[in-house]
Amino acid sequence: MLDARTETLDALRAAVSGRVVFVGHSGRSAVDQQDAYRTVYSRDDGVDLSGVEIAATAYANLVDGSTFRTLSPWTGAMLQAVFGVIVTLIVLCTGTRWALMLSAALAALYFAAAVYAATNTYLLLPVGVPLLVVLPLVLFFGLFHRHLRARRQRDLIQVGAGRMLPGRAVDDIEAGRIDHVAPVQLYGTCMITDIEGYTTVAESVTAEHLAGLTREYFAILTDLTHLNGGELIDLEGDSMTAVWTSDVATADTQSRATDAALAITRALHEFRQSHPDTPFYTRIGLHSGWMSATNIGGGNTYRHRVIGDVVNTASRLESLNKRLGTSVLASRDVIDDTRELYIRPVGTFLLKGKRGPLEVVEVLDTGARSTLEWRELCRHFDEALCSLSNGEPDTAMQHLVDLLSTFETDGPSRFYLDLLRGCGPAGIHIDEHGMVTLDGT
Repeated sequence: MLDARTETLDALRAAVSGRVVFVGHSGRSAVDQQDAYRTVYSRDDGVDLSGVEIAATAYANLVDGSTFRTLSPWTGAMLQAVFGVIVTLIVLCTGTRWALMLSAALAALYFAAAVYAATNTYLLLPVGVPLLVVLPLVLFFGLFHRHLRARRQRDLIQVGAGRMLPGRAVDDIEAGRIDHVAPVQLYGTCMITDIEGYTTVAESVTAEHLAGLTREYFAILTDLTHLNGGELIDLEGDSMTAVWTSDVATADTQSRATDAALAITRALHEFRQSHPDTPFYTRIGLHSGWMSATNIGGGNTYRHRVIGDVVNTASRLESLNKRLGTSVLASRDVIDDTRELYIRPVGTFLLKGKRGPLEVVEVLDTGARSTLEWRELCRHFDEALCSLSNGEPDTAMQHLVDLLSTFETDGPSRFYLDLLRGCGPAGIHIDEHGMVTLDGT
């Protein structure tokens, strides 16, 4: 810029020769300014750019092509769309932390590119919409979608875990305490079931047919267990373990467990009628008392189990069904405080591994036999047991012979008669008062 007050005429003529000259007033202080405009280049002392300076600068920009340019609407929209797609891919393909970090890095890179383009090529790229609108919206909806998907997956896992695991095990998983949960002491009734002759049935059908039968069979058992307030602990092979528990000793667990056992017996009768070629005869053992619920295992493998003498005894009772030819056996502890049931005491047994004898009863569904028939059977069998306890084996044998003449298929009567005749199974003994010791059960 030339100052006519200080330059010579020849210098002025040489400076403007062949050039476009803008003539105007430019004050050196805020007081001298007559034609001034406040811009980003205004000085701190209040001096603004003059109109002539602005006009000269605009003309110079036109001459050397340094005028700022913008993208066409279509190109700008495409650029913003591509930016949004990239952010969307980042959100969908990475974790939340990486999505935030990469999105911030992308925003910084885009802003740097916009600054570079404006500084070096005078091209103004859209900045506000991509960084202040597109980026936050895509992040919000992308992360929200991720949250909904994770929540949906978590709900599916919870539903699946609830169907496959006991409730306490699901709680332990959600709380992250699988490997260090303390055992919980519970009072309740344990029921263990097993299919008689399952191996024989498995050999006679295809694997696909067996799988279908087993699914239908266990659907009956698990549905009736849950319907009667029970908790499924384990399904293994052809066996099921379920418990009815409470924090305090209560007869309610015994009542619900026996109700479930009888309901299962009735339902499986209909199941066998539907599948006469592959009958599943089920044995059930019930015992009550205190047990511990805990997670057992180590490393990466844990199982939620109930452990204690109650579980072991229920398993022994289930196996005893095979010896006695019965379906549902329970200890006296199960039926002492329950409502009235049709039961038959079948004797006192010292089961394998047990130190003390156990009174065992058969629980029978009234629909299987008429009331008169059931009472007559119980009366004859009780007379035989009383004779045994009184040390009168010959009298007991006569009662059993008379009973079997009427009830030929009664398993407990056949079991005792064989023992008294000395032709019972190996490893099973009866003393002079009728207590049966089972070394092999």
